[in-house]
Amino acid sequence: MRSKLGSASSWSTYDTFLGGGMLGSAMKHSRMDDAAQAAARADECLLALRTELADVADIGVTAPQLTTDGLTRFVDIWFDNIFTDLVVRERIKRAQESVDHSGHTVDEVGRRLTEREVRDRARLAAADAERHELLTQDSAPGTAGLS
Repeated sequence: MRSKLGSASSWSTYDTFLGGGMLGSAMKHSRMDDAAQAAARADECLLALRTELADVADIGVTAPQLTTDGLTRFVDIWFDNIFTDLVVRERIKRAQESVDHSGHTVDEVGRRLTEREVRDRARLAAADAERHELLTQDSAPGTAGLS
């Protein structure tokens, strides 16, 4: 999704500042559509992650929304002007920031899960050692032996 947004951003720069015209606008929106499809897939994956980890961690991350209303798209492509170019450019920028935020959040969840795994393994090892000690210790005077 990052690379697709990067491509959309490049086309947006071309369209906004280098006179991209109708072709630049069309290519920009095509790349935005590609990024929107990737965002929808990412959202499905994030939903699965939230579902799987519902009892483990609070994950409130979603993929960015990249849809452009039909009027903005129409005006941007057919009446190519700086105002709609800037509006679409800002939308792309916000989507890129959202992707970065989502990536950091998923990385943080991974870090927290790794820490939890280490703690849980240590507790299991301690419980296993205690169980082993209880099962193998010689009986003390006045108690019944377990071994």
